Amino acid sequence: MELNNNNNINLDILIENAKIITMNDNEEIINDGFIGIQNDEIKIIDEMDNYNKNITAEKYLKAKGKIVFPGLINTHTHAYQILLKGLGADLKLMDWVKAVVAPYSQKITKEINYYAALLVALESLQSGCTTVADFFYAHHQPKLSDGVIEGFLDMGIRGLMIRNFHDCGVENGIPEAYLETPEEAFEDVERLINKYELESDGMMKIWTGPGVTWGISKRGLEATVEYSKSNNIPYSIHLLETEDDNKHIEKEYNKKAIELMEEVGFLTPNLLAAHCVKLTDEECKVLGSNGVNVAYNAASNMYLGSGIPPIIKLRNSGSKISLGTDGAASNNSMDMIETLKLSALLQKVSHEKPNIISSENVLKMATKEAAETLKMDKEVGSLEEGKKADLFIFNPENPKSIPMHNPVATLVYSSSLENVETTIVNGKILYENNNFKTKYDKKYIFNKINNLMVDLIE
Repeated sequence: MELNNNNNINLDILIENAKIITMNDNEEIINDGFIGIQNDEIKIIDEMDNYNKNITAEKYLKAKGKIVFPGLINTHTHAYQILLKGLGADLKLMDWVKAVVAPYSQKITKEINYYAALLVALESLQSGCTTVADFFYAHHQPKLSDGVIEGFLDMGIRGLMIRNFHDCGVENGIPEAYLETPEEAFEDVERLINKYELESDGMMKIWTGPGVTWGISKRGLEATVEYSKSNNIPYSIHLLETEDDNKHIEKEYNKKAIELMEEVGFLTPNLLAAHCVKLTDEECKVLGSNGVNVAYNAASNMYLGSGIPPIIKLRNSGSKISLGTDGAASNNSMDMIETLKLSALLQKVSHEKPNIISSENVLKMATKEAAETLKMDKEVGSLEEGKKADLFIFNPENPKSIPMHNPVATLVYSSSLENVETTIVNGKILYENNNFKTKYDKKYIFNKINNLMVDLIE
């Protein structure tokens, strides 16, 4: 916005004297700047030298010595799993699924999903995360997705519900109660779009997709592609988190998973593939050439001993990479700041090259590139005039992060939740000075969850 000294500009929030990491196309950094927020968007962003006294605000945030970053974006998680932290520790993926996830997920209710989403929102906001993509697949009764969606909306966090489905796979461990036809799943997607996406003013998006390769038929893959093309709705799937994907697909179709997906046209820019740990070099090229997006879940891949995904090869091949925590049952955290560091270090040690990935690369994966992956880049992912006011203020005055020589390197390698001073989503302050300014306070949420867990574990 061009400032005129003769015009009064009245704002809701004015952040002053901050170092601003914009993550715009030019990756511009404003060393001493201000951000003006009105309603849900960034109205002004400029250097303090261009500030004039006719700007007023309802709330001023003094940010001298602090850094403003775009809100972090978590592109893959399972909200309900936040109630399973520490259960099934030290098991491999399929053993962990059978021992923990399968039995628990069949007991989920809408109420459990709702309160799990509230807790996800708390930990996300505290780690500077303003958008969460939830991948929900355990549909053993109607309207379970609604609990997560309503929880996110009530807490004010921006959300994406990926409404998954399975149409086969009981012999592979998929609970029979999950099974539904693609058409039944897509009918529910339409219901969710009409009930939530169209009424949320951009705060909630709805996608679809199969849950896992061993729970979807060839016809289900084809139906997903057709539905996506006809309705311009993106989709997601767990892909090659372990070699189990190839084992099941080869047994059924005498092909590898990527071969089958390429055959049916499943590999498109509308696909967000989670994990992608067990890809060959050639398969990386196939995904990249088809514009497939990848959600990189470093903590989960380490926790379950699944392996190290070939992120650098995928990125060099043309795939956009974003970051996810995965469900807290396979991470024990929804901490996106921790995720930044782990995502960088895992690639460095894998390649034995410290410069194979930079702190700037990783931050881009969690902001601008994540927004592009989720088809939200016109709204979020960078700090620019006209975009939604999703951001966090980082205070380096903490033993772990002092001295700060490079703000991005400090965020990625030398910070924690304690550095996040303020988190703003859609123009609203939801976290400030270790206090949540959400619909429900943390004590209420903790008490509800502890009571729910007593009944659930029994």
